[in-house]
Amino acid sequence: MKKSLEKFKVRIDQNLNRSEKSIALPPDLLKIEETIGVYKQVCTTLQKKFSEGLQGFGKGTDGPSVDRRLKKTGDFILGQTLAEIGRGLLKQSSSSCLAQVLVEVGGLCNCLAQNQVNYDISVEQIIVGKLGEVLSTDLPNILAGRKQLDRYILELDTAKARLDKAKEEELHGAPGVGARIDRLVEDLDDTARKVEQTRDVLAADMLVFLARDSELAGIVAQYLEFRGNLNLDNSTQIGEMKPRLEMIRSTRRGFPIFGCALKDHISWFNLESGIAYPLQLCISKLIELGLDEEGLFRLAAGSSKVKRLRAEIDAGQATLSSLEGCDHHVLTAIIKTYLRELPSPLFGGELYQDWLETANLQGEDRFDGIWNLLQSEHLPRDNYRNIHYLFKFLHEVTRYSEKNKMTASNLAIVITPNVIWSTNDVQDVMDVGVGGVLAQVVELIILQQSWFFQNEKEIVWSEHLNPLGACSPSVNHEVVPSLMVGTTV
Repeated sequence: MKKSLEKFKVRIDQNLNRSEKSIALPPDLLKIEETIGVYKQVCTTLQKKFSEGLQGFGKGTDGPSVDRRLKKTGDFILGQTLAEIGRGLLKQSSSSCLAQVLVEVGGLCNCLAQNQVNYDISVEQIIVGKLGEVLSTDLPNILAGRKQLDRYILELDTAKARLDKAKEEELHGAPGVGARIDRLVEDLDDTARKVEQTRDVLAADMLVFLARDSELAGIVAQYLEFRGNLNLDNSTQIGEMKPRLEMIRSTRRGFPIFGCALKDHISWFNLESGIAYPLQLCISKLIELGLDEEGLFRLAAGSSKVKRLRAEIDAGQATLSSLEGCDHHVLTAIIKTYLRELPSPLFGGELYQDWLETANLQGEDRFDGIWNLLQSEHLPRDNYRNIHYLFKFLHEVTRYSEKNKMTASNLAIVITPNVIWSTNDVQDVMDVGVGGVLAQVVELIILQQSWFFQNEKEIVWSEHLNPLGACSPSVNHEVVPSLMVGTTV
């Protein structure tokens, strides 16, 4: 078509060199046409960029197509992997918190993947789709109108040329030209009307398109809305998952045990006895083994055996029955290690100076000072119960001192650094002078524990000594996304 129009133009130019060519569009409409050309470039770029990041773009939005899109997303692949290895770990260890978390997070990843697919399809159908309509329908209609106008302009110029030629022939006296001139004038008027109408239609179409500027801006704004909804959905689902994960992890709260605050340890495990598990476990086993072993609390144990038992307790795997084969010195080493690693000393972090002052008292004043400190509001009741339990046991050890060689004085020397120390590092309890006077206080409590705890009920060593166990599986291990695979949009 373009070549035929060019040939037509050539013929007109050859026949009428003096004819003035008609103008298709005035300057104002030419400016509008140029602006629309820029809009076309903008829409083409937007369509390309918006579609570049869409998974499975142009592959359909029916159920099977959505499934294929979903399975290609990174979140879905990650979610399947996490859930699979989580279920594998659950088969090996049904109490594994890690396994439960992996399964839960795997399901969440599947939900995030579905959110992404829904977002992709929304952007494809609405954002890219609307831009596609502009590029495939609206702008081509304007272009077609311009081409139609160009054709009528050529016809108009041709009609003018023919009329000019007929008038020239009339001037030269050619016969019968008058009637032909009348027809040519009618053709020229008819073509001129077509040009005017086509120009008006084209101008209207271009102006209508320009009036859609806000609508086109709304397409971009809608893209941000889709992005915001995606982020909101993801954020909401992740936020809902956090308490669930915390609930799973809370079943393992309190592990590891060593280094945990006494109050937290008793509370988290809901220990009915009120006694720290490592203390009650090891003391109950020592009572079972007998207390006539020489050097209790003084002789060192094999480091590897101590390390292993500590690890078993920290993992919640140690029970009375599992301690078969543990010797006395491993058990006493665990007791000292547990006491030494408490964040605050058993005798109270705020009372160090008070214990030091009490140690410098004599006679009944020392008795009264110890009594007052044990009853002090600054000594937590959890600490008090565990002091009672521990020193009742240490008193029992002294009853076998002829065989185990551990008198109250000997026990006090090795126990004192593990139950009294300065949290401010003001004094070094290992200092001979300081350690010596504090050991006298500890020795007195060992010897007179029945007097200092006269109002307390009798201790049963292994009462309420239940295995801590591991976290029990409390969640559904099936992956159930909130939006199931294959959902159509």
